[in-house]
Amino acid sequence: LLIYILFVITLVTISLLVIILALVAFGILDTKAFYMTEAVRDVLMNTPVEEGDLTLASVNSIDDYWNVRYTYRFAITKVLADPLISTLYENKWYNSRIISGNDSYYLGYDSVRLGLIRIRQVRVTNHSCSIPVDFAKQITTCYGVYSAANEDRSTFGPGNSSAWVYTSANELQMGIHLGRVAAYGGGGYYLDLPQDKNAALKSVAELLQDLWVDRGTSAIFIHFTVYNPNVNLFCVVSLVAELPPTGGILINSDFRTVKLLRYVRTQDYVVLVFECFFLLFIVYYIAEEVIEVCNLGYKYFTKFWNLLDVLVVLLSCTCAGFNIYRTIRVKATLSSLLSNPNKYSNFERLSYWEMQFNYAIGVLVFLVWIKIFKYVSFNKTMNQLNLTLANCAKDIAGFGVMFFIVFFAFAQLGYLAFGTQVSDFGTFATALLTLFRIILGDFDFQALQEAQSFFGPLYFLVYIFFVFFVLINMFIAIINDTYLEVKSNLLNQPSEFQMKAFFKQRLKEMRNRIKQKKNQLQEIQDAIDAVATEEKDVPVDELKAEMTYTAAFGEVGRAELDEMIRRIDTNSDMKLDTNERRALRETLENKKMSLMQEMFNFQEAEIGHSYEQFSKLLTTQVASKEDMDRAYMRLIRLENCIKNVTERLRSMVQKLEQTEEVKNKRTEQMQNLLENLISVSRTATDALKCLCGKVGALVAALRSKRVTTPYRAANAPPPPPPPPLSAKPSFDNQGSVDATEMPSVAPPPVDGVRKRPDRNLSLKGLTKFVSLAIAKVACFHNS
Repeated sequence: LLIYILFVITLVTISLLVIILALVAFGILDTKAFYMTEAVRDVLMNTPVEEGDLTLASVNSIDDYWNVRYTYRFAITKVLADPLISTLYENKWYNSRIISGNDSYYLGYDSVRLGLIRIRQVRVTNHSCSIPVDFAKQITTCYGVYSAANEDRSTFGPGNSSAWVYTSANELQMGIHLGRVAAYGGGGYYLDLPQDKNAALKSVAELLQDLWVDRGTSAIFIHFTVYNPNVNLFCVVSLVAELPPTGGILINSDFRTVKLLRYVRTQDYVVLVFECFFLLFIVYYIAEEVIEVCNLGYKYFTKFWNLLDVLVVLLSCTCAGFNIYRTIRVKATLSSLLSNPNKYSNFERLSYWEMQFNYAIGVLVFLVWIKIFKYVSFNKTMNQLNLTLANCAKDIAGFGVMFFIVFFAFAQLGYLAFGTQVSDFGTFATALLTLFRIILGDFDFQALQEAQSFFGPLYFLVYIFFVFFVLINMFIAIINDTYLEVKSNLLNQPSEFQMKAFFKQRLKEMRNRIKQKKNQLQEIQDAIDAVATEEKDVPVDELKAEMTYTAAFGEVGRAELDEMIRRIDTNSDMKLDTNERRALRETLENKKMSLMQEMFNFQEAEIGHSYEQFSKLLTTQVASKEDMDRAYMRLIRLENCIKNVTERLRSMVQKLEQTEEVKNKRTEQMQNLLENLISVSRTATDALKCLCGKVGALVAALRSKRVTTPYRAANAPPPPPPPPLSAKPSFDNQGSVDATEMPSVAPPPVDGVRKRPDRNLSLKGLTKFVSLAIAKVACFHNS
């Protein structure tokens, strides 16, 4: 119960911080500031500059004034003299009644002008741009776009006042102004117009007479501040007339409506109270974060919520410090203004930092609202958003790369194709914003069609098809699929933090145990009452039966009761007199007190046990649940990968088995072939051995005889022809040569016969050939 209360207190604390910050922010930014800005803007920008409907707000769209001949005359007479001087120095009511005194300082009859009006210009030097060589003799002057390097700081004109002498930005305490053409510095040539209208007109006329605005002028600024006491708001006004090097004039304005005097009305002091509470919250969170950093070390900065806490603390300290600085600075500026009203009141930098403060407090409120997700993500429904964004972050990052490649390609194409004709594609940044507007359905198709009748619509259709119909739907599909996956996973998982079930179970267990202890106390109390009602000696059996009946002792309780009565019944007569009953009552009272103390100790132990379980739950589930969810998703993906790998391995094993079977079949075929070859070789070897034996026998028989050929005389008959070479000797079954098939050899003559040469050399060659043949056959047989 205590832990549940602590958790609720933490959640209530962060909710109070959000409420206090919202009240402080709403107290700083008045809802009436917008209406005051619009009122001042309407008075200045929508006042006609000449006869007709031409106003400062519509100057840029009027073709007549996009002419170099009228640029400088318009900048001086129309911007300074006609609308502004007449409006800022209003001296008549709506009924033409003359306004006198301090009422002449009012703008639009509601806002009073503070101090003087300051006009300022920034200039560029001659030859600040490059002139082509072909025109170097005809063109001797060139004024480029304004930049800090091209800024002209030299004295020009009469040089007798600050309007002709350069003054730095530090002396003027002016900041950088970001215009349409360039970013202009805070220095320049300035003149503070006097409070009187006629004197102001005379000063402007002198500037016009001495050509204060010329080709070197890049921009003209008009600065002043008005204060509306009805709503306690300041409006710091800056009107800018840019003179770009292309010619023409560009009018823009900057209205900063801020609440510099914070504590004037009752509700302002209520906001002050909330600001004090906010300071206490800052001190509390600083101490908490310092303790966590000391305990966790560098691991503290590895958690998203800790980094968010650090950012909240830094922004809170910044906002609190600026709030104090603003209060001191405004008082000093107002004191200087009240002491010398004929002086320019410079609220430029103060209003700038006030706007930055508004941005910072807005971001701070946003981050604190995001911080609530840390304390409400224990529920499955609340946790779906966090898990969806976390799981699809990588997919969205990959999609973002592809999307911006296509997006930047279309932006550059549009800028290069339509940049010189369509204002929505005038710059690359404008082209990017225009393409985003097309996605949202806000786009000027007619201007694109007028610029390029064929390529313009084609560009639009192709962009809509690829970006809107393909890429945007892919983005939605990624989030949708991830959401469905997360939702299906959460259905099979417990909640990230089962706070309600946990405390409900612990409270139920505690309530049951306490109820059991209370029942035991009630039983003892009933036993005490039963003992106290008797005034005479009571048999032990009757007393035990009555106590058992009224108190319903259990088995343990009965044994304990018997032992208790046995100790008290000292005379062992099985009867309890008044003293013995009193002793029994005291014993039961002591038992009651010990049981109450045990119940109290049980409550403390149960709370401590619940706290330990709650701490374990926080450390094991709440703190690491995001990691567990990621691990669970990775486990599922790993199981899928293992499943795919297993299937591929199974298919590979099957292919290997098939290959092994084919290999075995081929091996068997090769073995059969080799066996056949071996059997054939054995047969051939045996035949050759037999043949060699017979040849050897024949060779031996031939060697044993000396074969001679007789000398044939001239008239002698020719010898019989030799047997044919193709004839082969046949062998009988025993391997002997048939004698009939052997060639007949004539017996050598006895006398007068010349002997033939020996044929042993031929027989040696035959023997060697047969031996080599036998060796080769034997080698083949062994292999």
